Amino acid sequence: MRKILILTSIFVLFSLLLQAQTYWDREIICVEKDQETLKKLVGMNLDLLMEKDGEIYIVAGTEDLANLNTNNTLRGRKIWQI
Repeated sequence: MRKILILTSIFVLFSLLLQAQTYWDREIICVEKDQETLKKLVGMNLDLLMEKDGEIYIVAGTEDLANLNTNNTLRGRKIWQI
């Protein structure tokens, strides 16, 4: 019983570490603020930082960037990698 508990704990620890690696793979990107882009962004679950001078600043992960590229929304530029 004790071996099962130890093996389960090790498995949970490694799975949490793997999830943490993808969690911190984030970038701050900037896209133009226009009606077409806003329509595409509404359905996505993104972390919006701010809007300034006709641009929208977004925190996006690798999956978010792939979705933005698929929707042809990502005409912006990468600002920072977190």
